[in-house]
Amino acid sequence: MTETINPKLGVVVDDDEDVRRALVRFFQAHEIDAVGFRTGEQFIAFCEEWQVEWAVVDVHLTGISGFDIARQLKDRVPPIKIVLMTGNHRPGNAEAAQEAGAVCYLTKPIASLPDLLALLVG
Repeated sequence: MTETINPKLGVVVDDDEDVRRALVRFFQAHEIDAVGFRTGEQFIAFCEEWQVEWAVVDVHLTGISGFDIARQLKDRVPPIKIVLMTGNHRPGNAEAAQEAGAVCYLTKPIASLPDLLALLVG
């Protein structure tokens, strides 16, 4: 059964607990429902049960990568806005993110959280 917590439900996927918690708290402080997951597999399973509007996903996760997550979800209806982020930028990552279906590619630390908020829910 698919349920909706809030039409603006968002997800943060990062294996770094500090980053994950900080981003979830940032969104919640702006009255946006957000949950966090350590792995891409957890996030994909969550998407089977819940309607997610957007996700901020680390590129380098244990198991399925952020690129793979974006590719798997890019044709989902309704669509999920995927922002990929990394603390380990490599040449070609931005292009790979775009090809995978991400709406944006960011490097950590994220320079402007208000701009990220506007992109996702503005």
